[in-house]
Amino acid sequence: MKTRLVVLIALLISIMPAIPVSAASYPVPNLHFSNVEFVTCESDHFALSYDLHHEYTGNEGQLTLSWTYRFNSQIVQAGVADLRSPGVVYEDFWNTWGPFGPETASYTFDIRDTTRLNGIPVFETRVQGTCIYAGGTFEFGTLTVTNTVLTQTTTVQPGPDLIPIPESARGGRITADTLVYWSPRADAITDTILPAGTSVWALGPDTSGKFFKIAYAGQYLWVPSHLISSNPDSLWQNAPLPTTVVN
Repeated sequence: MKTRLVVLIALLISIMPAIPVSAASYPVPNLHFSNVEFVTCESDHFALSYDLHHEYTGNEGQLTLSWTYRFNSQIVQAGVADLRSPGVVYEDFWNTWGPFGPETASYTFDIRDTTRLNGIPVFETRVQGTCIYAGGTFEFGTLTVTNTVLTQTTTVQPGPDLIPIPESARGGRITADTLVYWSPRADAITDTILPAGTSVWALGPDTSGKFFKIAYAGQYLWVPSHLISSNPDSLWQNAPLPTTVVN
């Protein structure tokens, strides 16, 4: 997908180091990036190159990756994906984010990816950078990376982020920006927005068919049924959504 807000979701994109470093080894399963460098800064997009590292076998438990992409502090992309396949040592990628503007001033970006083991956040990788406006052109600014082990406890204990995902669940995708609901009722609306393109666990419709239950970021939530579709990514390949009514 390269419509600029090109975020290779199927490849679970996020990012890492501004200064080339050797592959690190962390005490928890994770997906992280290294050797991150600017490719281009333009008025409406930027591109980065990087190595994508996989540090998991696929046998640790339920592994998911959640991400947010911020442009000038505003979230422009968010989602969650399943890490099902065993990883490789690394792969080379480059990726483009945008369009954002066009901008006529310097801008910032902030990319955060969190690896979760059975719903528990265990690792975060974060890339922050700046594209500097230089009178009609843009120049490379700062590029910094932070890798954080959030917990070294890989034996799962019950907690607020640990929710069971039924075997009947399938990958879903939000088709338009929407507020989410705590319950399948119009008066149960929250102020949380899921942007179009967000990947979620799709669990099933309510009795009315107007709402669809999802699992996202360690929570059970509801969205309007007409705003969720099957996920066309390489993992789910448009597998049909569950049709059995859920509570």
